[in-house]
Amino acid sequence: MNRNLITFALCLTVLLVGTYLGFYGTSTFYKGRIADEKFITKKYETIQKEKGEKAAANAVTYKVRVGQAQKGTAQQFRTLIGRLEEIRRSTISAEVSGKIVEIYVEKGSHVKEHRVKYEDSNPSDVSLDSLLEDNEKVLAEGTVLARIDTVWLELAARQAIESLASLQAQYNYQESELKRAKALSERGAVSQSDMESILAKRDELMANMNEKKVLILELQKKLKRSTIYAPFDGQVIARHVDVGTYVSPGTPVVDVISEGKIDARVYVPESFIHMIQIGQKIGVQIDAMGKTVYGKVVQIVRNAETASRTFPVYVRLDDKEGELMAGLSVTSRIPVTEKYESFIVPGDAVIVKPDGNTIWVVRNRTDEEEAEAKADAEESHKPYKAGELIAVPIPVRITAEMFDGDIYDQSVKETPDGRKQAGYVSKLLAVEPVNDAGRTYLVPGANLVIEGGERLSPKMVVQIQESPYTLKPMPGQYDSGQQMTTD
Repeated sequence: MNRNLITFALCLTVLLVGTYLGFYGTSTFYKGRIADEKFITKKYETIQKEKGEKAAANAVTYKVRVGQAQKGTAQQFRTLIGRLEEIRRSTISAEVSGKIVEIYVEKGSHVKEHRVKYEDSNPSDVSLDSLLEDNEKVLAEGTVLARIDTVWLELAARQAIESLASLQAQYNYQESELKRAKALSERGAVSQSDMESILAKRDELMANMNEKKVLILELQKKLKRSTIYAPFDGQVIARHVDVGTYVSPGTPVVDVISEGKIDARVYVPESFIHMIQIGQKIGVQIDAMGKTVYGKVVQIVRNAETASRTFPVYVRLDDKEGELMAGLSVTSRIPVTEKYESFIVPGDAVIVKPDGNTIWVVRNRTDEEEAEAKADAEESHKPYKAGELIAVPIPVRITAEMFDGDIYDQSVKETPDGRKQAGYVSKLLAVEPVNDAGRTYLVPGANLVIEGGERLSPKMVVQIQESPYTLKPMPGQYDSGQQMTTD
């Protein structure tokens, strides 16, 4: 028992002595190293080099999408509200009396114009026959809206024709009698009184014949008017009668509004009405459809609304597809200043903040900046590459906001399926730099960051994104916090 205890004590003593000697030797060695300046410098350089290599391995060049600045024409605009209105609206009424026997349209039916040309009689020809000639010539057979029962008109016309034939026979007989009376009058066999009686009877028959001709023409016109046609291309919005309804002249049958073109009525304040001219192109935003349609000013009503002091202005829009509907609310942008020269940039290029507006210009380094970047890289043991692009912030002042079609018509930049092509910018801003640096670097053709500028810092190295895919913010993917792209 005592022998085992003695053995354990000796082992423990040897272990403690060895630990002490090892610690003492190590501390003495590194104490000498710490005092060695060359050793410390070399160790520091090794650590910095490893750190730089690691940073280079993890480094990701910050990608941005850019648009170009241009020098161009700018103009301030104001947004006004309005509504769409049909160009024509008509209540088609019956022109003759009778019962509706057929009706061919419903609410929403599309109709085509029935075009008729009326030829006036020669003013020098005042004969009754010339006046009774049918002066209607159908140029285009339009949509039949309804038909009125014509049986009574047909019977009346037939009766008038037969009556005219009877009068014609009597007139012919009276003409024969007049010739015989003239022959006898030359031999003194017929008195002057009898001659005058025969002439009066003939003239009376002529007047009765003319009256019947007018009646027949009237009945023929009524028979034509018994078929009710559409007066213009449009759509039926209301139907007032049905089969079996008895109508008289003036009874409403259907309401029709025009199609193909439509007017946008906007109210322009009196302070800006002088900026609007007939024929001027104006963009109209259809709020419910989210689309912009362009048209020309066709009418300026020169009578201001008393309460609002605004003038109604009508902009004629094409609606070949039949998408636009009367009553839809619209907004229209009208110019409120004269045109002026300014820098024109994409709307996404400007970062608007309460303390000022900023754009980021992507450019090459100057010689001084290149030397400074190289020195910083060497000092921090970071990788250096000459000729890299950097992003520089420039404070600007916005002088005008312009949307597609205000001045620069970008609406034509569409793919066959109707989508906007790459590079399409719906909003443009007119800006002016507010300092000397901005006036130096904001030039026509300068690359401006329009996407990917969430983590930009002054003179940060960037790469222009050439891929058509959108840059989606996905922070934390890299040590630098750079965004990932979908390509």
